[in-house]
Amino acid sequence: MNNKKKIILILVSIILCPVIIAIATSIKSPFNIETNNDWIGFSASYVGSLIGVLGVFLVMNVDRKQREKERRDNMFYENIEIYKSISKFLNKSLLNEINEDINLLMESDQWMFVASTIKNELRSLKIQISKCDEEYGLWETLRSYVYKHLHDEMKVSLNAYDSKLDEDFEYENMPMEIVDTLISIMRIYMKTNVYGQEYFKISISKKQLLDEFKRETYTKGYEKQIDSIHEKIIGFSSSKERTNYIHARSKTYKKVKSLSHNINKRVEELFNY
Repeated sequence: MNNKKKIILILVSIILCPVIIAIATSIKSPFNIETNNDWIGFSASYVGSLIGVLGVFLVMNVDRKQREKERRDNMFYENIEIYKSISKFLNKSLLNEINEDINLLMESDQWMFVASTIKNELRSLKIQISKCDEEYGLWETLRSYVYKHLHDEMKVSLNAYDSKLDEDFEYENMPMEIVDTLISIMRIYMKTNVYGQEYFKISISKKQLLDEFKRETYTKGYEKQIDSIHEKIIGFSSSKERTNYIHARSKTYKKVKSLSHNINKRVEELFNY
């Protein structure tokens, strides 16, 4: 309940109290309610005291909140250059650059002077950025896509001999080196931005892919599967993984802009105070 509503409640209570007492003393009731002047005077005095105490409490509470607000404003003003620098790096276009600046701020002596609410927002933003930035976030998105859609084409059969059991064990897996090589090739031929819009689509011909496979150590010998591999690599452009990645980036940019807007607004309020 805000202060305005509390004041209205007190005023209404003051106005209604005499009315309620008058009604209570005039109606017939199964209870034995005293209606002499002494009792009415006592009741009015008692209710008035309660209202007075409540009023003092509310005034003290408002005063305490005002002092706390002034204290926070003074701290914000004293460290206003820090907040200006935060707002500045939040306006960068690349999420991984914003994340790097958050890391630098958290490691610096300035971090202790940042308000706890903004600290919490920056920590939350840092976690969110790591899932959809242009480096780690994109790499993990491509890794998920490769494991899900290219496993059958890129898996390797390995045989292991166990002398105790005297039998061969065969298992199929996609070695990390092959996965990382595939992701690197996909990154090279990926367009991340077209006319200022998020794109993240892969444009590579079958010949280019074959040349890359022959050049890389871990992807040699996959010429027979090149048609299927090429189709699935191109398929990332219309995949659910790409859609989710772009959606996560959109949500993160909204959070970045919101935090930057709130900081700038507070700076303006203090200068216009």
